Amino acid sequence: DRGRRDNYRQGSKVEEQTPKALMAIDGVGWDWSYMANDEENHTLVADEEAPTEFALMAKTSTESKVFDNSLCSKAWLSQVEARLAEHRNQKVKYCEKTRVLEFKVESKANCIESL
Repeated sequence: DRGRRDNYRQGSKVEEQTPKALMAIDGVGWDWSYMANDEENHTLVADEEAPTEFALMAKTSTESKVFDNSLCSKAWLSQVEARLAEHRNQKVKYCEKTRVLEFKVESKANCIESL
């Protein structure tokens, strides 16, 4: 265990090429196909071949719907609708409180005038 930590701290003696390191992660389910062109370096500069929406880079499978954009969109939409309904309810409550406070201020002003 200690030997692993020492090797990690020292860094790797042989520098791996970026595509090999990225392709090792490919087993997790990430799509690196846009990096197939070996002539260009995609690590720093994104061009037409590189996806601009990173949420769409993940592959979906029939077993796992974790990265299914339609499910994510539906969940997001339901959350936004719930928040909107909550904000509308809060707005109604604040409007009612404002009317009550305005009435109290007006009645106190009338009381002061009558004195």
